[in-house]
Amino acid sequence: MGEIKNYREIVNIYVIAAVGLEKPCKIGKAANVETRLMHLQIGSPLKLYVYGYRWCSDTKVERAIHQKLKAKRAHGEWFDLCAPVAMSYVNEACEKANKKHGHEIPRLMPAG
Repeated sequence: MGEIKNYREIVNIYVIAAVGLEKPCKIGKAANVETRLMHLQIGSPLKLYVYGYRWCSDTKVERAIHQKLKAKRAHGEWFDLCAPVAMSYVNEACEKANKKHGHEIPRLMPAG
C-alpha cells in the first residue's frame, strides 16, 4: 500500500442532512466534520446531523461527486437525494480514489 506522506492530501467527504427530513442532503469536504456541522447549524433553522463521512486521499473527489450529481443539485452543495444514497456515491468515489493512490483508508460512518 502507498504511504501517505502528507496528511493534507487526506480530506473528509461528508453527508449532512436535517433530522426528520429525507431530502435534501449536503455533500461536502472538511478537515473536521463536527466543526463543519457546528458552522452549518448556526445558519440552519433545522436540526442537522452528520449521516456519515469518509476519509479520502484525493481532495478533488468532492468536486467530482458534485459534477456527477449535478442533475440532482438543489442549491449549492445541497442535493435532492436521501442521505444513504448520497453516502453510497461518497463511498464509491473515495474507494476508487484511495485505490488509485494505493491507500487503505477506512470507512467512517458515525451514528446519526
